[in-house]
Amino acid sequence: MRFFILLTLIILTSCNDDKGSFASEASFEGVWQRYKVEVENKVGKLDFKFNEPATLASLDQLKKETSLELPDEVLELYKMGNGQAEDGFALFRGMTLLSISEVIKNWQQMKTVKHKEMTLHKEGRVKADYWNEKWLPIAADAGNNYICVDFDPVLGGSKGQLIRVYTDANIREFIAKTPKSYFAAQAAGLKNGQLKFDDFGVGPFTLEELKAQSE
Repeated sequence: MRFFILLTLIILTSCNDDKGSFASEASFEGVWQRYKVEVENKVGKLDFKFNEPATLASLDQLKKETSLELPDEVLELYKMGNGQAEDGFALFRGMTLLSISEVIKNWQQMKTVKHKEMTLHKEGRVKADYWNEKWLPIAADAGNNYICVDFDPVLGGSKGQLIRVYTDANIREFIAKTPKSYFAAQAAGLKNGQLKFDDFGVGPFTLEELKAQSE
């Protein structure tokens, strides 16, 4: 009986990920354009400075080096560009999209890092690992923090989900099932005022997070 109750909760959680958004009905391009509009309404005209789209050869190299293959939903990002220029407007809360070669480089680098015992400050649907070779870093900041595609989730997560990995802050948290659902939620939060950028144009953050930053 406990198994069936747990299974029901997992299904309900999964079904609620996109509740209240138009992510399931709209195309990725439609969601992305809405997100851009909402961001520019808050911070003004901006440039993400995407590189040229990723090539099939680079994606083949990624699979060869890591034995991991980007889900179709994540490939939508790499159709826009094979990473961003360092001074492009950050795609994920201060983190810019990595090129495929940078994805490989960062994945290889993190494989060599000595793992540490840790207690997560935030968790849910993500393994409590310092690093996992089935996490593929697709975005990063200067502090070795990452947005990863998670190919090894815990029960209740979904293979290919996006997670946030703050390497030394012991935060390993689920952020969205797909890039489309992530940007749909961000656009909705910006529109209704539940999400805002900080004074430096970094974000979006929840109002609670911004309050904590100012304390």
